[in-house]
Amino acid sequence: MRKLERSGLWCVVVIAVLLCLAPQNVIASEVPDKWAAEEELAAINDATLILEMYPSMNKSGKTTIHWYSDWGILNMNTSVVQYEFQIAKDKNFKNAKTYTASQEQVSINKKYFGTNGGKYYCRVRAWGISETGEKQYSAWSGTEEYTFLKINKTNFPGLYTLLKNGGEYREYTASGKPYVCKVKYDGNKDLWLDPDELYHIIRLTTISYEKIRNGQPYSVPTCTVSNLKGIENFPNLVMVKLAQYSGKTMDLSKTIVTAVRVEGITATQFTLNAPDATDVYVAGNPSKRLRKVDLSKCGRARSLQVDGNTATTQLKLPTRKKALVSLSISKLNVKSINLNSYTNLRELYFYECGINKPGVNKCKKLQYLYFYYCDNMKKLDVRANKKLTGMDFYYCDGIQKTQVKAPKKTKVTYNKGKWWYQTKAWQRLRDSII
Repeated sequence: MRKLERSGLWCVVVIAVLLCLAPQNVIASEVPDKWAAEEELAAINDATLILEMYPSMNKSGKTTIHWYSDWGILNMNTSVVQYEFQIAKDKNFKNAKTYTASQEQVSINKKYFGTNGGKYYCRVRAWGISETGEKQYSAWSGTEEYTFLKINKTNFPGLYTLLKNGGEYREYTASGKPYVCKVKYDGNKDLWLDPDELYHIIRLTTISYEKIRNGQPYSVPTCTVSNLKGIENFPNLVMVKLAQYSGKTMDLSKTIVTAVRVEGITATQFTLNAPDATDVYVAGNPSKRLRKVDLSKCGRARSLQVDGNTATTQLKLPTRKKALVSLSISKLNVKSINLNSYTNLRELYFYECGINKPGVNKCKKLQYLYFYYCDNMKKLDVRANKKLTGMDFYYCDGIQKTQVKAPKKTKVTYNKGKWWYQTKAWQRLRDSII
């Protein structure tokens, strides 16, 4: 009996050992999934989620917003990790609309943005359910601000036609032949500007086409702009170039625009506020009477050109005076102008002005001075401008050579035009301004 018991015990031990060594298929297949789930849930606590910056709206009216995590484990799209996305009209997410997603994206119908659209705030976080049934959340992502704007006369009363149809500008071939380039603002023609489209608006530009009526040439603009309301929503806008403008003011203070060219101003007075613009050109419509031009808030302008008409009697130049290097004034009907406080002025041009006394004696860096059909000029003494290199009086019938006093090294010419344009010294100056 004892032998049988012992032999039976050994059999039990052997069988137990063999069972331990046998493949445990069911258990082995379950453990990695369990571990993966636990790792994902643990990773949620440390995950950082980042929303894309410039989502776009497709033509059918859906906007898909993506996000990603700095933890790759959260991008496995398993059933363990889910996402909670919120969008609201205020930064505090009061009355936010919440979406649940299993992948790193969510789609929003344009109906949510209403009739006109606006600014919206978005955030996202990850979550999962542990074995005990508890929800574990990651921290909210950083809040991203998105702007969706309907192209209509409420959002863009003066820019509606331009944004809807697109802009145009001219470029030139190597031989100097002009050709027209098109600019699309509403890329998919859905009459909405989404964050991606707003991001890519770099220039607002229109052109004119020359036509003949009764033997006289006249210009027809492709689009007339009356105001720039809504322009503050274009974060990368750097150029405004308009062939005709009917507004009295142009406010670019909430933009980063560096180049402004406004022609065909039809108002009798015009004020430009372009604090970041370094290159400014404004011109009145020849058939209108532009009386006042105010550029006092263009303090960073290095190159400034003003083209008025015979009715222009008031011109306010930048109150911040150190930046201005190049100044050109046309058809200003005043007898005198004091520019002595613009001490960095290097070149100065007067075209068909009523001026007879330009105050420039304290402009010690002035190199080039030009008068074009300025018949009221009778005499000029610029001996204090020691760096003056070139000066020309182009058909200024009132000037007498004996009444022009300049430094000995200054080359003074009559009816020769801006001959210094052909010199390397002037080209270096232009390169420094640009």
